[in-house]
Amino acid sequence: MAIYRWGGAFDNLTLSHSMVENMANRLEQSFVDRTALNSLARVVEGDIQSFDDLLAAERAIRAFCFHQTTHEIAPCASLKTIFENGNSFEQSIYPSTLNRHCLQSILDECGFHVHIAPIDQLIAFENESLEERFVRRQNEKSQEESEFARKLRELGHNEPVFELDFQRLPLIKVAEHSDEYFEDVALTTDKQINSYLVPLSASGRTAYLGNRALASSFDRLKNYNGDQFFKTIDDSWVDWATKMERVIDIPVPPLLAIVLDRSGARSEIPAKIKELRAELSYSSNQLWELFDDAEFRLDSEAVSYRVLDDIQSEASKLFDSWKKKGRFEMPFRFNLLGRIFQQDALGLLKDVSFDAFSSDLAKSAISVDAAQVTRQNLASVNFSVLAKKHFNDREQTKLSQVTLS
Repeated sequence: MAIYRWGGAFDNLTLSHSMVENMANRLEQSFVDRTALNSLARVVEGDIQSFDDLLAAERAIRAFCFHQTTHEIAPCASLKTIFENGNSFEQSIYPSTLNRHCLQSILDECGFHVHIAPIDQLIAFENESLEERFVRRQNEKSQEESEFARKLRELGHNEPVFELDFQRLPLIKVAEHSDEYFEDVALTTDKQINSYLVPLSASGRTAYLGNRALASSFDRLKNYNGDQFFKTIDDSWVDWATKMERVIDIPVPPLLAIVLDRSGARSEIPAKIKELRAELSYSSNQLWELFDDAEFRLDSEAVSYRVLDDIQSEASKLFDSWKKKGRFEMPFRFNLLGRIFQQDALGLLKDVSFDAFSSDLAKSAISVDAAQVTRQNLASVNFSVLAKKHFNDREQTKLSQVTLS
């Protein structure tokens, strides 16, 4: 069943969806996309397609391990099917997904559900005969409208700035069927991408997007993804993997590496994710408290900067244990934030200058437990055997085409 989209003035409309703002509580909920979940399912069950699957699976694991609940943000399109008798039926269509039964235990633990993000309005027909007649008639009307508008311009008359008359809009064929639409057409235009991402940006929630193009677009929007921690970890891993490219053929991203290292078989991966999630529970809470206080609650810009800078500094030490020949050292812990938050709770922070903390800040750094736990776990991972241990020969061949950036 061929699928069409309205053209003409309809291109000026932007579809959108809404989300309840959740500022200053990013621990509670995160979002993940279909690409990340599908890639993690492939890592568990097999049939890995490319190195991008490992990168996307890493995003899904982060969503599960660093937040209390995880929801999928799924693109959908409204499809209006027109019948010979003049009636029509509207339904929402969604991209097909892999069987995620293998992930069910972790999805249940994370309170998983799907949030719908409308990105398009589409038209289809009961049969090919109706399709041919309707499209021809519709486009003839559209051509007549364009010709009339041209004559108005020649006579010096102003056209309507915006007029949406579906009786005279052209119809543009976009795909032969819904699978082709979601594979090749959906989320490829700025209009669709903005419809999908802008409400997500406005929600204040963290989004882990396995689709590289969407992730790149989201990075250009205002977002709350904790880049001082997660992007710094990514940069540190890329730097390490680049140095080790002739030693380790298939570099595995950090959290996925920890999970694979602990798993005797791929079927154990969901249980090991839940295990890592439990270990990171306290430190995840601390991490997002640091972010939320620095970005939303503290009145001192200087203190906020130092908190974010210390988070970034701790995250950058991800592979320090490798530099020190496997020796893991716990950094000096200093509960400066405890003092700041206590004074803030008493309403004193606005009256206390940053100079009061400057000497302590100059000497000590804030401990970021999430970085420490991750670093400690990575110190014992044997990266060189992970791919051979878990992936078959065909998958290893596909994974050997490494794309780090």
